[in-house]
Amino acid sequence: MTNKNIFPVSKSTLSADALGKFIQKKYNLSNNVSCELIARGINDIYIVKANRKSYAARVLRSGARTKDQLSYEIELMLFYAKEGFHSPEPICSNDNKYFIPILAPEGERYLTLFNWVEGVLLSDNASKKNIYNFGKHIAQMHNINHKFKSRKKIHVDSSKYIKKYFPALVNLLNKKNDILFYEKLIQNACTTFDQIKKDTIPYGPTHSDIHFRNVFLMENNNFSLIDWDTCGNDFLIKELTSFTWLINYLEKPKKLNEYFMNGYKEERKFTKEEEELYPLFFCMRHLHIICGVSKSVNIIGHNIIGFNHSLENYKKLAVQAGLDAGLL
Repeated sequence: MTNKNIFPVSKSTLSADALGKFIQKKYNLSNNVSCELIARGINDIYIVKANRKSYAARVLRSGARTKDQLSYEIELMLFYAKEGFHSPEPICSNDNKYFIPILAPEGERYLTLFNWVEGVLLSDNASKKNIYNFGKHIAQMHNINHKFKSRKKIHVDSSKYIKKYFPALVNLLNKKNDILFYEKLIQNACTTFDQIKKDTIPYGPTHSDIHFRNVFLMENNNFSLIDWDTCGNDFLIKELTSFTWLINYLEKPKKLNEYFMNGYKEERKFTKEEEELYPLFFCMRHLHIICGVSKSVNIIGHNIIGFNHSLENYKKLAVQAGLDAGLL
């Protein structure tokens, strides 16, 4: 929205009361609807309660996703639900829509309503058994994803993403040497990555952000993956780095990554090419994260995990990841 009398807004906060009334009308919920903001971040999450049931309302920031990306996400979630893999179930509105535009001061923001998931985050119950079983769970998802069919061609293009948002990282770097370091690493990593042919190693639909803070362990010991909003077609083994990277970054016991990988390999073995490319994919994950965090600073500030006005820890990890991948 453009109005010379309104100061520019990058990300507003929708009124919970107004959103509750809007949802009640759009989804035919009871008149007794309550709505409360529970997380304000890259996206905003509200808990909606009606008729003794709870729902999660996700409001994307303006311009965050295309309609094709949203359609792909819904299709993929419904596909896995049909195959017996739990996730928050997207709910259709009265007019048969899974995502509804809301006009905010900064532009259109898309609302999607999901069933609420009860459980404990895997990060809060990261036992050997649970992490191992989660690895198996992801492999089982990969083993059937060839069945998924969509007319939407959505790809997780890390190389394009990193190059697009590298200028945001440059804006935060204070030392010329750091800029030159990242320029070299990104050039080498993306050039090598772009040369990989998609038909040479397993490639297909992925959630793409399967870290242990994005999955609930439910009472029946099943898993429920949340936050599907970066899903797309990608190299299957590359998706695993979203789990292993966060364990490394948070300096959690390295055994957790071993448990996860061992569980995964019980259900699906890696090819030789996948094993050889894993260090490159891990490095790409790190670069994807740091560039993505940098471009989000003026949306939600420096309260992103570990981003406390210092990029030294990110650089240490970047150096090691680059060395492990033979890029430095």
